[in-house]
Amino acid sequence: MCRSRSPRVNRGTLNVAIPLIYSPFVTLVLCGAPAGRTSRAVRYDPPQSIWKSTASIVLIRYGEAFERPGAEFASSKSYGERYTPYVNAIFLEPGGGPGRLLLDRPALIRSVSFPRSKDDSLQAWITYEIAFEDTDGDGGLDEDDAASLYVSDLHGGSFRRVLPEGWSVLTHEPLDGRRMVILALRSAKPGERRSLDEAPERAFFYDVQTARAEPYAALDSLAARAARIVGH
Repeated sequence: MCRSRSPRVNRGTLNVAIPLIYSPFVTLVLCGAPAGRTSRAVRYDPPQSIWKSTASIVLIRYGEAFERPGAEFASSKSYGERYTPYVNAIFLEPGGGPGRLLLDRPALIRSVSFPRSKDDSLQAWITYEIAFEDTDGDGGLDEDDAASLYVSDLHGGSFRRVLPEGWSVLTHEPLDGRRMVILALRSAKPGERRSLDEAPERAFFYDVQTARAEPYAALDSLAARAARIVGH
């Protein structure tokens, strides 16, 4: 198994070869491709404008889309939506100038959120839910691995982790022009056997300008009282 490292950002110009990633289905193999495993070229979306930024973002996908299974009802089956994991992002500047890759290591990007219009005026940053670590120990990155929250400016710079170590993101919402509220679960420690239903949930404020996270104590306190009412 590959040892994990803190994420690094490629701050150079966009002068890279598009890699081939080896894996069946959606797992991104971390330590090279076993013999006989078919490689897939990455695919990428058209550039998308970012509100209040001169940059545009290109999301890089892993190979072809696959069908996300839907729920089965009686004798019928819903096939759900087509889904492709993102593995990186490109930021382009106008006029064909130098761009940049966001990441320079394997990752599974579950979601990317950036402002598209004045309706998103509370968000002056880009957020990413990313799994860098093979937390379930199966040798690759997939949707079963814990994801954490990362943030960058609107040009893809100042990329950094938001949550403290040991927390996995549930959801997040912009609060005002500089802060967001994050709900997260405490990750299991190595060797600890615990179901997802038993994982403690906590709320955090995160100030994007100062890169500081702090507990949302009032919300956590009231949630704890609600847990006691239902007998926990």
